[in-house]
Amino acid sequence: MGYLFPKVSQGREINLETLCSLYLKNSRCQNYLPGSVALDKDGKKIQANALLTTAKPGIPILVKGLPNHNVDYLIIQDGPNIAEYAISPICAHLGCTVE
Repeated sequence: MGYLFPKVSQGREINLETLCSLYLKNSRCQNYLPGSVALDKDGKKIQANALLTTAKPGIPILVKGLPNHNVDYLIIQDGPNIAEYAISPICAHLGCTVE
């Protein structure tokens, strides 16, 4: 039996969508939801391009639309770019909502 390993120079970070589509059981993919639509507080679909023109890095943006949660927060990074993760305001310990 043989193993193939990429050369060190070929190693690179892959985005989360690619990682999770190839390796579903990877620990980073446990709560990954590809293609989830983010809705604003009024239930309207958020257009990423329009959002990024006014978003400020480091200031989370309240969104709806992810399963099993009433609200979550998108994280805006420098660029500006939307981070590949969101923050849930639901406490994992008691299930209460954290501001």
